[in-house]
Amino acid sequence: MNVGVLLPNWVGDLTMATPALRTLRQHLAGARIVGVARPFLIPLLAGTSWLDHIYPWEHHGRGLVPRGWRLVQQLRA
Repeated sequence: MNVGVLLPNWVGDLTMATPALRTLRQHLAGARIVGVARPFLIPLLAGTSWLDHIYPWEHHGRGLVPRGWRLVQQLRA
């Protein structure tokens, strides 16, 4: 099973979401769980085993649609 999690945008919100990530991992131990997060938040989850991979995503700026399609393709792989 593959599970994708769109992570919160801010440090405090991400911190508050960590119990949910931990519970998700406990209940879906055999699943591939990936997160999508803003690049500056990714180091905050380094060293945890809750997510198998974290994809960086910046939701503004030039090239939003092409970047979105690339992300979708990566998530489907």
